[in-house]
Amino acid sequence: MKKMAIFAATALSLLNAQAGAQTWTPGPGAAPVWVWEGTVTVQKGSSPAFPCRVTVEVVNPGTGSTTQTQQPAVTPGNVDGIQFNAGFIACPGILPITQPFAVDYTNTGGNEAFNVRNVYVITPTPGDCAGDITNIVFNDNNPPSSGDDSLDVNAVLPEVTPGSGACTIIGNLPLRTPGAVDIS
Repeated sequence: MKKMAIFAATALSLLNAQAGAQTWTPGPGAAPVWVWEGTVTVQKGSSPAFPCRVTVEVVNPGTGSTTQTQQPAVTPGNVDGIQFNAGFIACPGILPITQPFAVDYTNTGGNEAFNVRNVYVITPTPGDCAGDITNIVFNDNNPPSSGDDSLDVNAVLPEVTPGSGACTIIGNLPLRTPGAVDIS
């Protein structure tokens, strides 16, 4: 019985070690920063929704499940690693609470996602929003997934000023560079 308990504990520790040992492909030597860019719809409370162009740059750690946004960003005009840019005043600004933003990757039963931590959004209407952008779906193009390496964002950031309304961010960000990626 004692041997069975030792075997079970050893097997569990090996599984836990494997779960935290993700490999990012291509590696950081070939692709030090992964960049996604696309259009999302942003809305603050009950104000009108509007489209914004978003660029997200994530540092490729090579292995593991934690990383950060690229600082300084490689895309012109992208200062904080996440940039909202609509070309007009309605698109919110983003300020880091921590700089760069902490990013973590999860894979639960083949459902891959990123979380961006401690984001503060300056909104065109009073109240601003702050918090974590969670469950950003990573549409991995490798089996068992059949995605296109894009990110699906469907997030709600809590309001900073009570009663001003939360911020919603919804859209798809295609992978811009490198050409194809995988985390396994």
